[in-house]
Amino acid sequence: MSIMLLATCSIWAQGHETFSNLGSSNSSYTTRTWTGDNGITWEATQARTDQDMNGDAISYRGGGHLINTSTISGGIGTLSFNYARVFSGNSVVKVYVNDVQYGGNITVSDTAPTTFSTPVNVTGNVVIRIENTSGTSSRIIIDDLIWTTGVAAPTVATTQIQDTDITTTSAVSGGNVTNTGGSSTQRGVVWNTSTNPTISLSTKTNNGTSTSTGSYTSNITSLNSNTLYYYRAYATNAGGTSYGTQYSFYTAAITPGTPSLANPFIDSFEITLNGNGNNSTVQYAIRVNGSQYVDASGQLTATEVWQTAAAWGIVTVTNLTADTNYSVDVKAKNVSGLETAFSSAAEITTLSASAPFITLDSASLDFGNVCTNATGSGSFTFTGENIDADSDVNVAALDG
Repeated sequence: MSIMLLATCSIWAQGHETFSNLGSSNSSYTTRTWTGDNGITWEATQARTDQDMNGDAISYRGGGHLINTSTISGGIGTLSFNYARVFSGNSVVKVYVNDVQYGGNITVSDTAPTTFSTPVNVTGNVVIRIENTSGTSSRIIIDDLIWTTGVAAPTVATTQIQDTDITTTSAVSGGNVTNTGGSSTQRGVVWNTSTNPTISLSTKTNNGTSTSTGSYTSNITSLNSNTLYYYRAYATNAGGTSYGTQYSFYTAAITPGTPSLANPFIDSFEITLNGNGNNSTVQYAIRVNGSQYVDASGQLTATEVWQTAAAWGIVTVTNLTADTNYSVDVKAKNVSGLETAFSSAAEITTLSASAPFITLDSASLDFGNVCTNATGSGSFTFTGENIDADSDVNVAALDG
């Protein structure tokens, strides 16, 4: 029998209260205080000490409670105790750990001992409170209060995302669980467009559950292009959830579509960008013939010039060479400066210098309000080049 008792005590592990230090037996209902088996002080109100279960036990009536008045350090994992009804009247008992109820409402109606056990898994300092919420004619007896050490929350570090692992809709991160607290630990990465994302979000990975430490890789998916995201690794066990350092990144911009080229002249043509679905904060650089870039004034330069699509508008590239083929492609970059590849190129040829063309120099063409079939007067002057002496120049009314 003694061997079995020693084995049972070893299972108790970290803490127990046998109520063997209650003092002399007393049948009056009053507040009782004592120092228990683990040096922890206890208080029981509306309590008497003359009832036994597995040896000495504490009994108290409705309106009374049992509570440790010095905290239990190191947290607790599982809490258990034996309870029974004494005398007449059923009781309803509530168990609290750090003011959080565990196990629901317990109806005590049997005079034979029953074991209550519940996982708690809280860390830090702990206060246990067991209340008899019934009337004063309902009495309970409690013995063999046992708690195991609480599981420590895990520790985890976040793997920072590298530029080479960022696309328009995804990125690759991960983490490294350095301590599982000796408990099965789930791990992953959580992200959001707001700071300090938590596992309550659906935007997270689940990289499995294990008692082992070690690193893991997480694929962050279903993102929007050129958007700022915050992310951090997480690890969860029975002791709680821990997070690694929070970092942030911008997803890549979308590679632009082929630009539109129009209105070629002897020394110029127009470029219209194709953003291909990028948002308004994306910037673009326009390359000509693979080696030069367009600046904000439409001149060619050796260095990249970056502007948003709104700032570029319709670009007129000037000071070009007549009768020359030009190739134009465009690249984009996100807010953090991560660049895309160049778009497919478009081509256009400036007009020959020998081709006829006309330049409007001045005009006075405000005819005012003119009715149908009425006339008005106005004038304009233009300069023509490469026009033969016998050529006809037709001037027609504008549409509308």
